[in-house]
This record gives sequence, C-alpha cells and structure tokens, in this order.
Amino acid sequence: MNLTKQRIIDEVPEKPGVYFWKNKQGEILYIGKAVNLRKRMLQYFDPKMQNSFKTPSLKKLIYDFQIEITSSEKDSFIKERNYIYQYNPKYNELFPIRSSFPYLSLHLTKNKGLEIKIKEFKKMKNTFYFGPLISNKKYSELIKLLEHLLCYQDGTLIQNKDYDFWKQKFEWGKKLLTNRLELKKILDSRIKFFNEQLLFEESKKNQDVYELLEFNKQSQTQILNSGINQDVFGTFSNDKTLCIFIIKYVLGIQSRTEYFVLNIVEDEVATFNNFLHWYYNQVKFADKIILEKKWKEFNFNFHGDNITFAENKKLETLVLTANENAKHYITKETKDPLIFDKLAKVLNIPLIKGMVILDNSFQYNSNIVKGAAFYLENSRLITSLNRHFNLNQENGKSDSSYMYQNFKKYILELSRNNKKYKISVILCDGGMIQINAVKQVLKEENLQDVKVFGLVKNKKHETEKLIDAQNNEIKINDAKVFKFLSNIQTKIDGYVKFKRNVKKKKLEERNELENIDGIGKKTIEKLMSYFDGDLSKIMNASEKELCKIVDKIKAKSIYEYFLNKR
Repeated sequence: MNLTKQRIIDEVPEKPGVYFWKNKQGEILYIGKAVNLRKRMLQYFDPKMQNSFKTPSLKKLIYDFQIEITSSEKDSFIKERNYIYQYNPKYNELFPIRSSFPYLSLHLTKNKGLEIKIKEFKKMKNTFYFGPLISNKKYSELIKLLEHLLCYQDGTLIQNKDYDFWKQKFEWGKKLLTNRLELKKILDSRIKFFNEQLLFEESKKNQDVYELLEFNKQSQTQILNSGINQDVFGTFSNDKTLCIFIIKYVLGIQSRTEYFVLNIVEDEVATFNNFLHWYYNQVKFADKIILEKKWKEFNFNFHGDNITFAENKKLETLVLTANENAKHYITKETKDPLIFDKLAKVLNIPLIKGMVILDNSFQYNSNIVKGAAFYLENSRLITSLNRHFNLNQENGKSDSSYMYQNFKKYILELSRNNKKYKISVILCDGGMIQINAVKQVLKEENLQDVKVFGLVKNKKHETEKLIDAQNNEIKINDAKVFKFLSNIQTKIDGYVKFKRNVKKKKLEERNELENIDGIGKKTIEKLMSYFDGDLSKIMNASEKELCKIVDKIKAKSIYEYFLNKR
C-alpha cells in the first residue's frame, strides 16, 4: 500500500459513505461502504485486518482512493450495490442488482381480511406500503409478528369477521408501521417475557425485528419514490472558488454523481446561474432540478417549472448530503494555491495562466482509442472543462496521430465556450512524438507562444521525468511540484482509461444483446434508448416492462435469456 495513514486522517471525514480503492492507473480495485469512513479505511493499515483471502493482494495494489459521503448507513448500502454493478471491480463479488426495491405490503381485502406480504410497489386502493426494503436483512420475522398481532387471536386464525372489523385492524397495522413506538413497546414486552421464560431463540427473533425497524428508520435518500429523472445540486464555496456536487436520479433510483470546481466570476450566484445554463446545454434536462432553499430568493431565469427547492425534510437531507460532498471536493482540489508559481520556476517561465494536460488510452488488438484533456487555472483543476474524445484510427495507428487528434478536438471544444482561455503551458503524457504533435496543432492555431512539455513514465507506469520541447530533462528539486505533476498525470490516466473501459463495456453489452435470438440492431437501439444505455436495467426489467418497448415474443426472449443467466 502506497498511501499513508496521515493522508486518510487528513482527507477522510468520520461520516457514513462509500470508499473506492484505486491502483496507480486510477482503476477501481474495490468498493466498500462504511458507517465511519475514516475508521473503516484506517483498518486497512492494521496488519491483523484479514477479512478475506484477497485482502493482502489488494493492499499491495492500493495507490489512491476516492470517497462519497452519504447521509446514513442505509444510503451507503444502496450506493455500494449500484457502484459495484457499474464498475465491477476485481476485488468485489458481483451480485444481481434490482431496478427497484420491494416493500412490505399491508392490503385490506373485501372478503379475506388482511394480506401481509413483500411485493413491488404498485398504487392500490386499501394498501399500505412499508419500505423500501433495501437492506440484506430478512423481513420474515416482521411479517410473522404482524400476522400474530393483526390476524390471530389467542393463537387461532381470526375468521368470519366483517369488513369493519378488518378495517380497524388495517388502520392499527398502518399505525404500528408508521409511528412504530407502539410496535417497539410490544417488542420490548415480548423480549422481556421470552428472556424470563429462558426462550432465548424467540427473544432473539424479536430483537432482530427491533433492530430491523431501527435500521429502516434511517433517512433513506438514495431512492426517490418517483418515476422521473431528478438532479440534486449541492454547493460549497470559499473566497474564490465554488464547488458544485450533483446527485443524479434515474426513475427514482440514484444512478451517479459528478462534481465541478469553478472560479467565482462576479459572485457566487452569477457563477452558479451561468453553470446551470452551461450544464444543461451539455446534458439532457432533468424532469426535476432540486436546489437548496437559499437559492429561492434569486431569479435564475432558468426553466422555472423544472426547479424545486428543498423545503421538506427529505429533500433537505438530499441537498445537505450533496453540500457535504461539495465541501470535501473543494478542500481536496484547492490544497496549494501557489503550486503554479512553484511549477513556473521549475519550467523557467515567468507565469502560468492556464495549463492543459493531455493523455490517450488504447489497447493493442482493440479498435477503441480514447483521448482526454484537463484544464487547470490558478493552480486548480477546472473539472467543468474535463473532456474525452473518440479518436480515429483511420488517420494512422500512431501515438503522433492520436495526440494530434486529441489536442485539435480540445482546442475546438474550448473555442465553443465563447471564452478566451489563456493557455501558457501544455503537458502531454509522453515524449517527443507527443510534443511534436501538439506543436503542430499550436502552429495551425497560431498559438506558438504556448510552451509544451512531456511527462515521461517508467516501465512501472509511474511519473519518471519531465522534458522540454528539445528533449532536455528538467530537474525537479521541489517535492511538492513532483507530487503535483505525478498526481495530475495519474488522475488523467485513470480518467481516460475509465472512459475507454466504459465504451468497451457498452460495446460488449451490445454484443450480449445480439446473442439473443430474434434481437436485431433496431431492437437494441430501442432498448438502449429507453433504459439510458444501461444493460443492468434491461437485465432486471420485468417482462411487462419490456413489453412497453418491444413485442411480447421479443420481451419474453429477453426476459428468459437474462433470467437463465442469474
């Protein structure tokens, strides 16, 4: 393990969340959840911590980490599951993921009294739902307890009672599951009775139900009970910088997060307003945009029908979680505001106004080639300008061609933002081949005053040296500068590899669908469009839901194909 305990102590809060262990290439090795992130991650430094035969080999590869703060242990559970399925890390066990979570249903029937069962949420008359049931705990003992309280009397099943009798039982059942204080009193009494009778197994069952209710009481913010797409925005700012953290929900279930660190222009309100306009020019509008209620007094002049302010407890919790993450990332991204000055001295140039980092990723015997570019200003990575590009192999399968295409596309992308970015320095991952390709673009764009340097890696894929445009090695005596360059090179390397792997996975998923008899390209396009390009949603879709997109025969084929693979 190449991390230090001190870094965990300095950067990781004592809050619930999800942690990601990464290797030198920025690839995710393992995803875990924790009630206390700092405490859990520090356990990896304990030589006694061997909870899996994989742990020693995992620890040898850990080079970096990422965290995401949540509002509760329950939220962490959901996020961990979603991320494991999304990234499929080497050291995690992959398990099926649900497109929706079940509920405990209390249903009042006309003739049969009460029905208590676990089922999917479906709006029905005279039905109360408790949940969603997202933990890996068993709910059978809770069902038995409710049946005992509501459907039995003196150990005998209640029969031959009229509708009004069962209506009263139904209302009492709702009260037990909504308020829960009365139910907990009943459980306390039962636990005490069974302990006195030395019936410890029965006592344990009731204790498990008690703990289950406590667990389910936690604020569960990763599922919004809605069939629409929603974006939750959190913000945190210091004097010069605004960090925006976005939690995205697709059909009520959290799908992903992203963050952006911006220079404050004019003021925080104007910067946030401009960002919202820019962001929704890049991505599809959410059906609902959830903002902190402090923004309500400002007129964003921006799709007012889509904006909802967090004015109830659940939405406030969502926004507070996003704010906590924004605070974490702004602290992480603004550690040394003078690093550009130190780097300028190393490069022997008077000033660095803006800097571009370039990297490419490809694999031999693969048609997938990705390029990526980062932009830094005032010593900080401007994440809103992170870009990745598909690179064309027809122009020549060479490092020179890939770097030329990457930078050419990025210059074009910057020009579309209608802002003149003052680029002083370009760092490209590689040597003279890559440097000369960048210089060719600079010549074509009449930007020949920009200085170009290369970051060269060793055989272990670590930052080894810095070279100038004449292939002279530049000595780096400042450890902070070397660490800064190494970190940014590792960061963009992980970013571009991740984007390449996403593209590779999507191609593999299309191939997976093509294996199903009767499923052609047009059907695949329909499915991918409806399910936002996510194969896991197709895999877990019900036959009824699939029928909304394709005919019954195809829906049955798709459903049975993935059912047999589970």
